[in-house]
Amino acid sequence: NLSAEPGCVQVSVVSAGTTWVPLGAGNRSAKVFQIEPSANGSATSYSLSLYFTADELNGRSPSNLKIAKTSAANLSEVNASNTIIVTPTVTMLGTNAVFTGDFTGFSKFFLVDESFVLPVTLVSFTGKLNERAEAVLDWEVSRQYDFRGFDVERSNDGTHFSAIQNIPATQGYGSIVSYTYADKNITEGANYYRLRMIDNDGHFTYSPVVRINYQGSGRFVSLAGNPVADAITVLLNNRDLRPVSATLFNVIGARIGSWHLGSRTGTVSLPIDQFKLTPGIYLLQISDGARVTTLKVQKK
Repeated sequence: NLSAEPGCVQVSVVSAGTTWVPLGAGNRSAKVFQIEPSANGSATSYSLSLYFTADELNGRSPSNLKIAKTSAANLSEVNASNTIIVTPTVTMLGTNAVFTGDFTGFSKFFLVDESFVLPVTLVSFTGKLNERAEAVLDWEVSRQYDFRGFDVERSNDGTHFSAIQNIPATQGYGSIVSYTYADKNITEGANYYRLRMIDNDGHFTYSPVVRINYQGSGRFVSLAGNPVADAITVLLNNRDLRPVSATLFNVIGARIGSWHLGSRTGTVSLPIDQFKLTPGIYLLQISDGARVTTLKVQKK
């Protein structure tokens, strides 16, 4: 059944054998077909049947197998952007089997087992520093089939990474899905980020690394925004990781509240809505035991 005349069609078996080959999280058949028409190659829709002997199936149940069609130049480059998976109808001829599926366009064809999953396609991954000194990461993916989600990982040297946030996958298998994450604890100097993209079976791949530089204010502490509403956001340049404390006073020196921040560095939010402050000027004192800085804060 053809939707367009393909002209002369050349069919070849580009690899053969009975030992299945690891691919992705699963395995593929050793036998791979290459089908090339002389005309209308990408526009032709058709029904295709592929024959496999019992030896080529190597003990696998035909009902658990699917047909993969790929335009990848090398099978090691198979991914969700160049490959589709089709659940075929199966006709048994004794112990041998014929697998039939519907396709558009011609390329390579082979069987994959039930463990095979196409990896998610990362469309883009970028990072930038915003006005609050947060590292904002944006990325887009497509073909989130059987996909669990992302671990956002950070490094200060570009080599040793640790996870700082898990982000579950949202719905949208065929469409492009956008994600964003803001790291509020960026440190002065180079900050490196990557995504660990995890399938439901636990297999994962890594994204390219994004580097974001933060020069800092050169001061021990500064305000990320002023005036403030429900919280005071400060930028700590606590390279020595000393224990830090913060105390809020009114303009006549009466203590309003305090926070013990531990050995934190980067962006820190100090909630103030519990104090029911009236609009006006307040003084925020930050100390790490060796340095004391007082900042003037305006409450909206």
